Amino acid sequence: MQVTQPASELLQHAVASHQQGRLPDAERLYLQILASQPDHFDALHLLGIVKAQQGNNKEAEKRIKSALRKRPNSPEALSSLANVLSASQRFEDALVVFARSLQINPRDVGTLLNQGNTLAALRVSAKHLRTMIRPWRSRPRAPQRTTIVERFCAN
Repeated sequence: MQVTQPASELLQHAVASHQQGRLPDAERLYLQILASQPDHFDALHLLGIVKAQQGNNKEAEKRIKSALRKRPNSPEALSSLANVLSASQRFEDALVVFARSLQINPRDVGTLLNQGNTLAALRVSAKHLRTMIRPWRSRPRAPQRTTIVERFCAN
């Protein structure tokens, strides 16, 4: 009988490989986890990110959506899905998912920046952008974000 590593150990190795840019190794380890635990949220989500980094957005979307079926309110997975949709030039869909992620975690700067990049890709007018950011003006402790966005709108 073969002794297998626990999923937590495999996940640590997979994440380390992923962070070091060894995508084939990370993919293999994520798939190994999923072979024994098909609903493993982190393995599904992170494998989706690997697939996106490899340029396979269709597979990335599939994996991340599978992860979101397990944790539908994960702002990280929602943001990852929005990034994949944006990379697939499905900008309107991406903006909907970015908004959902930001409802859960409104201070996620990475998601805000990616949402901004998606808006720029759509060439949204500064006037429309100002309308979208009005809720940020009333939020406490977000002056840098408002200042950066207002500077963008002024140009």
